[in-house]
Amino acid sequence: MKNSDIFVAVISEPSFMSKSPIFGKPIGEYLADEIAAFPHAVFDCEKRVTRPKCKFFCLLYADMALVTEDMIVGAAEALKRRNIPSLMLGAGYIVRENAEVDPKYAAAEKYFLRANDTSSVNMVYNEIRKRAKEKLERSGVLCFGDAEADFTATIEPGAILCGNVKIKGNSRVCRGAKITDSVIENSRIGENSTVGPFAYVREGSEIGKNCRIGDFVEIKASKLGDGVKAAHLAYVGNAEVGDNVNVGCGAVFCNYDGFKKHKTLVGKGAFIGANVNLVAPLKVGDGAYIAAGSTVTKDLPDGAFCIERTTQQVKQKRKT
Repeated sequence: MKNSDIFVAVISEPSFMSKSPIFGKPIGEYLADEIAAFPHAVFDCEKRVTRPKCKFFCLLYADMALVTEDMIVGAAEALKRRNIPSLMLGAGYIVRENAEVDPKYAAAEKYFLRANDTSSVNMVYNEIRKRAKEKLERSGVLCFGDAEADFTATIEPGAILCGNVKIKGNSRVCRGAKITDSVIENSRIGENSTVGPFAYVREGSEIGKNCRIGDFVEIKASKLGDGVKAAHLAYVGNAEVGDNVNVGCGAVFCNYDGFKKHKTLVGKGAFIGANVNLVAPLKVGDGAYIAAGSTVTKDLPDGAFCIERTTQQVKQKRKT
């Protein structure tokens, strides 16, 4: 069976559902990609469909997001094998040359389902999710639990996705990286780095090799070098962080002054203690050490030690 033997007509009815994205791709684009291998045409309604001279004529709807190239070829082969004139494909059909559509012959409707209401969209979503996970596993990615990745994302072989993971947009997860119960959004995760659980790497971020981004850490529009550790409860926004920097628990990169965002630069090997506030714009030199609880507003030179706290006062317990 040659693809050139099958002409595919697609009815593209304008609807909100057809523009709804599933894994970063509008529902209406799934079928468009699959029919590219066939002679085809798109019509805005069934009344305008014209049937050219061809061995097999197939009519489908643009929101049939589960239909694949192999399914269309398989339907044509079923006509030959069963020696029947036509086969209903959900709301569509495939018919032999010079034959009429006979509704008594029908294929399994599950895969020719139209995603044109909330119930059918949920069914389509679950099936595409299953296929996406199988595709990742075939490529050498380990997937456990409810891991999901947009079709626009790149997950290298050897990466590990555990639990409720969502890899969105044009993200890239490199070989050996492990993501657990976290969201990665249009960002890059370097080789052998770990993210999560419950971390959020927001758009425009780049995590280097062998980094540790732990639980409840948020990274936004930042570049982290190799070997950076932000183990828990930290916010890194609009920053460039050098290699082997430690970001302590509760540390906050204060990037917004109420009017615009500012950048923080942290040099290699710096140590940022727990509950430190870095008020941007700010530059922290290589190997600088910032003691826990400090709020830093001025640049620090290489190798500096910084501690900024009020004097501790211990008062006698009040008598009752």
